[in-house]
Amino acid sequence: MRQTLTWKLLAREWRSGELGILLLALVLAVSVVVGVSSFVTRLQSALLSESARFLAADMVVVSRTPLPMEWLAEAGQMGLATTEGVGFPSMAVADVDHMALVSIKAISAGYPLRGALQWSAEPYGALRSDGAIPQSGEVWLAPRLFALLDVGLGDEVIVGETRLKVSGAVRSEPDATTAVFGFGPRLLMNAADIEATGVVQPGSRVEYRLLLGGASNAIAEFTEWVTPQLGAGPAA
Repeated sequence: MRQTLTWKLLAREWRSGELGILLLALVLAVSVVVGVSSFVTRLQSALLSESARFLAADMVVVSRTPLPMEWLAEAGQMGLATTEGVGFPSMAVADVDHMALVSIKAISAGYPLRGALQWSAEPYGALRSDGAIPQSGEVWLAPRLFALLDVGLGDEVIVGETRLKVSGAVRSEPDATTAVFGFGPRLLMNAADIEATGVVQPGSRVEYRLLLGGASNAIAEFTEWVTPQLGAGPAA
């Protein structure tokens, strides 16, 4: 008897339309919550991806002193991809009448781990982003350096104690805005040539960067491992 009455009351409420409005409002509320949650998840993923592109990696360790080789070995054991970069200001000299203070970035194979390094065969030529970097003995110059130094492709510039051949123009770097020593236009060179230049000496203003890329769990594991070893200078 009581159950029959319940069903009659439910039927009456449904016919009045109020129950239908309540059900519609409930469905709408659930849909909005699910939609917002999905949007926030996608937005977070996009922001993480964009931040990695601006770092040129998923994680970067920065130091004023050379980074220990054990860190690279440990990162490799954790399945992380690594590459290194060194930044410092110096003079680039074409001849006695043409020299300029430049912001040098020396990079190694694999750079960048995220984003794209864009360059061109001529100062303002067609852009390329094919994963290439300057070969040992070569440099890429920012387009305006060609005029400042009065050089062209195939000419040589002197950095410290070595001559390097101009083989291209650097047009865009994913982590250009993160450089500390941004004095003058960019000169991009191969990290293998740093020792030959003799520019980096004790007390030099140098920034060493270890770039890491890989799965989020491996990044978290490396962060936990390396954090206790970071001093006042390095930062992750």
